[in-house]
Amino acid sequence: MDEIIVKKALSYSLGADLHDAWCQQELLAFFKRANQEYKKTKNFGESFRNACFVGEEKRNEVEIDTSYLEGHEGYVSRCLTDFNVFMNLFHHGVITVKRFAPVQISLEEASKLGADYKDGKENVLRDFSSLSSESKTDSLEAARVAIDLVYNRIMFGDVISLEDMEQLGAIVHIEWLRRNPWVFDPNRGNPKLAVPYSELSKEEQERDKAQVYLAQDKVHAYIEGLIDINAICVQNKIVTVGRRI
Repeated sequence: MDEIIVKKALSYSLGADLHDAWCQQELLAFFKRANQEYKKTKNFGESFRNACFVGEEKRNEVEIDTSYLEGHEGYVSRCLTDFNVFMNLFHHGVITVKRFAPVQISLEEASKLGADYKDGKENVLRDFSSLSSESKTDSLEAARVAIDLVYNRIMFGDVISLEDMEQLGAIVHIEWLRRNPWVFDPNRGNPKLAVPYSELSKEEQERDKAQVYLAQDKVHAYIEGLIDINAICVQNKIVTVGRRI
């Protein structure tokens, strides 16, 4: 089986997992803000509106399918106190949460991204398969880096130690900084992330290492025959012409 194709397919599979995990983190952070606001206001709409801000900066925009509210008021109101209910409504399209883009993009770029960007907001908090190829790029690049870091070692039976994992986590962070130069912007950047791996918070270090752990699990799953490489290639239109799968 061709190694290049296998690694690319595993990167697509892992990229989808990483995107889903990122969405979960973003939505959980939004839910927690909405929950805190609801405790103060006991008002459904106001809680959502206030949760769109982090400090003075607007970070989100929420759209609600009001046609669903009729007859479901009690259930919908629970979404502000029960994350599972919130996620259920999100997955059914009743609640749409969009993020404001961390960097400015041109109209030409926005037109290429289509539904992923609108009025300066990222509409990427949704299923990975529905995103444009441009919006998939960062997750796929992160997955490619993680798969490349562990693939050969695992295939040759090497054991990745805790010390190794720290070094691999540092590489993941270096590669993330390379792909996200906006983090160094004095106005729109994030000084807590624009630092070497050793200076990150323990939480951020764990996030970097989590990508490596997930890649490790993905390769092991492939070895155990739990991943259908052909199906991934077909689903993601990975060209396999001239290669034996």
